[in-house]
Amino acid sequence: MAKYIYFILLVVLIAGCGVQSRINKMKGHTVSSMLQELGKPTTIIPRASDSVYVYEIKKELASTEINKGALTLDPMVTPTVEKTDKYIFVVKSGYVVETRHEKTYIRKQ
Repeated sequence: MAKYIYFILLVVLIAGCGVQSRINKMKGHTVSSMLQELGKPTTIIPRASDSVYVYEIKKELASTEINKGALTLDPMVTPTVEKTDKYIFVVKSGYVVETRHEKTYIRKQ
């Protein structure tokens, strides 16, 4: 019985600590509270009925060697990539009404 309780608790913790669930908490907040908590956005896109606030975080991920468990003369190496996290907030009438998180990876040569 204790195993089931631990499993359910683990699932709830994993679901509650995700990136999307954290930014979903911003729904219903005002623009000023969002700016106070997150800072100045990278881009603001005004539209006819609302505005889109975009926050971007770019990080370069270095290449690493893939260990195949054996000694080889030509090791396999992952490429260097640039990871971009985009946090997108749609604001209507001064309140956050929609949130999204997008992740992209661009391979560097």
